[in-house]
Amino acid sequence: MLLILRSMVASLLSSVSSRLKSHLMEQFSSLNVANDEEEKIRGWLNAPNCFINFTSAVDKKAEGTGEWILNHMQYIKWIEETGGILWIQGKAGSGKTVLS
Repeated sequence: MLLILRSMVASLLSSVSSRLKSHLMEQFSSLNVANDEEEKIRGWLNAPNCFINFTSAVDKKAEGTGEWILNHMQYIKWIEETGGILWIQGKAGSGKTVLS
């Protein structure tokens, strides 16, 4: 079950990233900018591959990683009541991706 969920999350992240990039590129193409500036902007808009980040995080996960969340009151409430989206917020490098 967990493997299927991981696969679904990775697929969703990849899909969202691709759609966002396509949308931004369409919007960008309607602007009049010089070629070198266009290349700089296109490079900036290129988002990292979410699947690679997700796979890398899974590989770094150690036994016991993230177990604290299983006893967190908001997580328990989410599991028991909604089952919808659980938003986890934190600083870069704090382990959000590894939890996924």
